[in-house]
Amino acid sequence: MPNWCTTDYIAFGEKVNVERLRIELDNAFDIECRIKNSFGNWWLGNILDLHGLDWKKFDCRGEITQLTEIEHDFYEEGKSHFMFQTWTAWDPCYGAFEAINNLYPDVELFWFAEEPGCGLLETNDVSGIFHPEKVKLRVTEPDGDIWEEYYSSEEELLKILNKAEKYLHGKCTTLQEFLDEMDRTYGEENPYEIDFVSIRGE
Repeated sequence: MPNWCTTDYIAFGEKVNVERLRIELDNAFDIECRIKNSFGNWWLGNILDLHGLDWKKFDCRGEITQLTEIEHDFYEEGKSHFMFQTWTAWDPCYGAFEAINNLYPDVELFWFAEEPGCGLLETNDVSGIFHPEKVKLRVTEPDGDIWEEYYSSEEELLKILNKAEKYLHGKCTTLQEFLDEMDRTYGEENPYEIDFVSIRGE
């Protein structure tokens, strides 16, 4: 049994090509399943086959789980975008979506992927246009409840953490300094975990 990776994609670009990709994904769902599989119509192998690609050449263990309507971008004339989400084994199935993306000129796929079991937290959105998240905070409460939040910069998170712990500690200047201080204070019961988002392509 694999660990499952959730990836949020934004397809952005020229309206005509964005619409063409959106229609093809709709077609994959609406028509009879092309290849027998355990995922259903939105299995990535079906999506590849629908585009004339040999699914056997790609890692395609997973499926599309969400698909939104197209939104027309008011800030860039002639541009549109829509979002879809995938659920795949271990990682985002990079090769499969690169092959699909190559068939759509003027469309960019911006994605943000997370697979907690192996600590994968990654995006290809270098400039943070659609996925500005750069760091993730995970806090375990005394009653065992866990909450998570994403932040667009280390500075933003550090400011919040310094404020949360201001009555116990001096002001920390880096996240690592903060974590070291929490380790000294709480030991093995340190409630704070911080993960950094990797930028694929940098």
